[in-house]
Amino acid sequence: MKFFEVEYQLDHLIGNLDTPYVAIMDGITMGGGVGLSVHAPFRIATEKTLFAMPETGIGFLPDVAGSFFLPRLDGQLGIYLGLTGKRLKASDVFYAGVATHYVPSSRIAALEARLSEIDNPTHDVINTAIEEFSAEMDQEADFSLGGEIRAAIDRCFKYDTVEEIVAAVEKEDSEWGQETLKLLKGVSPTSLKITLQQLRMGSTLTLGQCFKMEYHLVQKFLEGHDFTEGVNSTLVTRSKPNWKPSALNDVNADKIKEEYFDAPSPARLELLTTKDYKQYPHRKYMLPSEDDVKRVVTGEAADVGNYALSSNEVVEYFLRERKGKQGVKNKVLDVLARKTQVMESEETKSLKWIY
Repeated sequence: MKFFEVEYQLDHLIGNLDTPYVAIMDGITMGGGVGLSVHAPFRIATEKTLFAMPETGIGFLPDVAGSFFLPRLDGQLGIYLGLTGKRLKASDVFYAGVATHYVPSSRIAALEARLSEIDNPTHDVINTAIEEFSAEMDQEADFSLGGEIRAAIDRCFKYDTVEEIVAAVEKEDSEWGQETLKLLKGVSPTSLKITLQQLRMGSTLTLGQCFKMEYHLVQKFLEGHDFTEGVNSTLVTRSKPNWKPSALNDVNADKIKEEYFDAPSPARLELLTTKDYKQYPHRKYMLPSEDDVKRVVTGEAADVGNYALSSNEVVEYFLRERKGKQGVKNKVLDVLARKTQVMESEETKSLKWIY
């Protein structure tokens, strides 16, 4: 457990540093690499980035505070990524909200040199410097999980039981539905049920509480069958895992709650700092979230005014607010296409949020 203790302490400390911390995900970003990057205020993806939380495929859980950052992605996207282990590449990592910036790998060396020259590295100054090297997103591919696929993700993964999620995916007559069903049926049924409960609980916890919950759960996994089986079959024998139980219906949800969540574990995690939070403090450097867009469309945002906005006005609002950030237009338009209805009057066209 010492490895997990030190890893979680470090990851939590990174998430609470006063010094601006820049994580460059220029390659495979999984497992421990996610812990070192995803809680940073600045997370840079490139065309070489390959991100995933594939732990359910080895009979484990999405740790390194996956229970914190996954539920805070838009809609049910984080639940989908945590349960299926779906891999995201390149600009998809940026549009999903895992990365805060997208910079071509050919510009990374120059960016690092620029950052090293900054005398007063405040978060705002660092953000401005990174934006100078960001890719022109109009020349990049659209979000592969946007549009109808995002709608399907929210439709299917909104449930609080894995059985309901699987049943919903089975009704999806699409290539995405077939791929997702295959992913869900290939991973540990026990891991699926624990992960879903872990992520739902994590949505209301602080970052530190999520690390402590996961430290407790890891001790339970080390006592179980599927983690050892998953690692051995995936990395050693390269064979199909023999999960126990092998079927979702044989995994008792009440027993999972009692044995994994309620029963005490021998060791407790002590963190290195008392600083903590329930929402990432540097969200303004990311693309606007779906909830950010909703608050503008519904007039909840403080500086919007008392009149309904058109699609173009919403885009212009976020371009001003995020200071021309690359990708803002594409992200906002995708959200508006899925979540709003155009209301026409004799003089204007405004937007109504679809709940």
